[in-house]
Formats: sequence, structure tokens, C-alpha cells
Amino acid sequence: MDIILIDTLRQRFEKNANRHPGIKWEDVLNKLEAS
Repeated sequence: MDIILIDTLRQRFEKNANRHPGIKWEDVLNKLEAS
């Protein structure tokens, strides 16, 4: 995947962490990389 896209998604995920309690960025990243 594109590094810039992944970094943008990570930043948005961390900025809005209250919207997804109990979910870790590592889990999201693993699912993105698997698809």
C-alpha cells in the first residue's frame, strides 16, 4: 500500500480515537495490509 495513504489514515485514526474505542491501529493496519 501507499506509505502516504497509510500515514494519513493512521493520523486520522489517532486524532479520532474516541470514535473507535477498543480498536488498535495495529489491528487496522494488519487488515489493510491483508486486503
